[in-house]
Amino acid sequence: MSNFLTIEEQLTNNRFSLANYLYVRELQPAIDEITRISTEISDFDPYINAVPLLLESDQLANEDVKVLEDPDELLPLPSTIIYCPMIYDRENRLTPNITKNKFSSAISLLSTLPGIERGFLLFLGPNSRTPWHVDNSDRSPYTPSQLYNVIVSIKIPSFDKTVTGVKINGTVLNVNTPIIFDSQIPHQGWNYTDNMWLSALFLIDKKYFK
Repeated sequence: MSNFLTIEEQLTNNRFSLANYLYVRELQPAIDEITRISTEISDFDPYINAVPLLLESDQLANEDVKVLEDPDELLPLPSTIIYCPMIYDRENRLTPNITKNKFSSAISLLSTLPGIERGFLLFLGPNSRTPWHVDNSDRSPYTPSQLYNVIVSIKIPSFDKTVTGVKINGTVLNVNTPIIFDSQIPHQGWNYTDNMWLSALFLIDKKYFK
């Protein structure tokens, strides 16, 4: 087992938290603002429809996922309904106007924080599950990334991790606390409820974690 895998297994066992981000105190107001704005939105369709088309050459995009075979999979995969509209891009190239305008106060806060490269709203639809995958098809699983994925749930349809949860390298996690992991570790999420699961997703440079 590689050192990389050992480290990442420690992360998925919750021995690593958002408190390890050096600017966590400064990040919390941005999370609060994203949560406040999101809970005021009654129709998310315009935000979902504004998901940008990311470039294959964009190393931070992580949109071209590689689907893997899950050795523990016993049941057929249900439909996957997942959307990820961008709300913040440090390079200010890909953020749709609708999210740029709606989340301007949160964007202002995020732009001051070292290491945060991108921020997204992450929707996982009702009765939906993602395939077992890694986020970058150009690199092999367990190849270390420059960034951590940080998922902070905003609207959680169930606190039962068998109903709404995430599995990273075989470890099933609750979604009621922030989840931090390298997206080249095989992972999947599921939402077996009749409601949308909404989260904020941040891509944060690893060098800003202690």
